[in-house]
Amino acid sequence: MIANWTLNWGSVPDWLMAGIAGVAAWIALSQLRSAASAARDQAQIARASLILELDRDFESPEMRESRTALRSLRNEIESFTRREHRDLDNDALHEEMNRNFSRYMNALWRDFRKADRKVTNNSLESLLKLHLDNQASDEGAIQPHERAGIQYLRLTQILGWLERVSHLVHQGLIPKEDIFLLYDALFIEMGKWFSGHIKLRQEDGPKRNPDFMRLTLQLCAEMEAKRLANQKEAEKIPRTGGGGVRAFG
Repeated sequence: MIANWTLNWGSVPDWLMAGIAGVAAWIALSQLRSAASAARDQAQIARASLILELDRDFESPEMRESRTALRSLRNEIESFTRREHRDLDNDALHEEMNRNFSRYMNALWRDFRKADRKVTNNSLESLLKLHLDNQASDEGAIQPHERAGIQYLRLTQILGWLERVSHLVHQGLIPKEDIFLLYDALFIEMGKWFSGHIKLRQEDGPKRNPDFMRLTLQLCAEMEAKRLANQKEAEKIPRTGGGGVRAFG
């Protein structure tokens, strides 16, 4: 009898331990959920900070000046194209404008590439003297290829920004959906303007560089496809605004 009594009540600690284990598991799960929520909050803060930093870069004085120069060039190319092709419809006209824009950039790039000339000076000292003499002269301090280089770097500053954003998206550091919502118009517009020139840059030079702006072109294509899909779904619904950041908005 005593043995049975001891046996029956001896099982109580097992139930107690099971209860304690259940409470501990519940506490651990709650802590895990809290940690996961805190991690999500931190990730959202980091994402927002990164997007704000990209926007500050986009709105910097240097980038604004570059975008103004791009807008002026685009306006001139549009005027030139409309004068030369009065018979084209609107879509064909814009395609020709994009081609002319890339032709301009290609010509500027080739002029810039003249800086990659062979050096005929006998020593570094003579090369240095040549450069200093050029800078000290009253005229021609900046050589033609140097002027082309200044203009080229001015107009292509936005390409570096686009590729940085594309790389961050590719690495999963910024959700693609955020960039689609904020910058789809900018990416699509710049992709059309520069696509012909980017292809030249991928092929031109001592060595081929097929990865030049590859991520940007890939993202541009995805945005264009998404925009077309959305337009098909909502083609009967009038648009009241939006469309993300434009290059010169």
